[in-house]
Amino acid sequence: MNKQTKYIILVVAVIALGVLIYLIATTTTKNGATSKVGGENNDNVSTEDQGRPLIDGETPNATPSVDAPGLTTRPMPVYTKEIEVDFMSLEEKKAMGIPEVLKVQVLERDAEGTVLNYKIIRKDDDIMTKFGN
Repeated sequence: MNKQTKYIILVVAVIALGVLIYLIATTTTKNGATSKVGGENNDNVSTEDQGRPLIDGETPNATPSVDAPGLTTRPMPVYTKEIEVDFMSLEEKKAMGIPEVLKVQVLERDAEGTVLNYKIIRKDDDIMTKFGN
C-alpha cells in the first residue's frame, strides 16, 4: 500500500469519526432523551410524557397544584363486602384439577354455585373475610 492510499484512508476515517460524533451529539439532548436525527430542537417536548407536545402554558413534568382555584378533592370511597368463609369441597377440587391436600377458600360463586374466584390458603392468616379494597 503506497503512501497516498494510506493518506486517503486516514482522511476518510477522520471524516467518518466526525460524522459519528456529530450524529451522537445531535440525537441526545441535555437530559439524555433522544430526538430525531438532524438536530431538531425538542425543548418543548416532555420526555416524561413519552414525547407528548406540551400544551400552551404547560411546563415539562409539571404537576397540578392541589390549591388550584375551583378544585375540590374528596377521599376515595372504600368498597368492601363481607364474605362468608367457604371452603372448596373435594369434588370441586377434583373437577378443577386442584390437589386435594390444598386448603382452598371460595371467594365468589355464581347463582348455580359454581366457583368464580378462589384463594389457596397456605396459613390461617390467608383466610379472607372481606373482599375489595
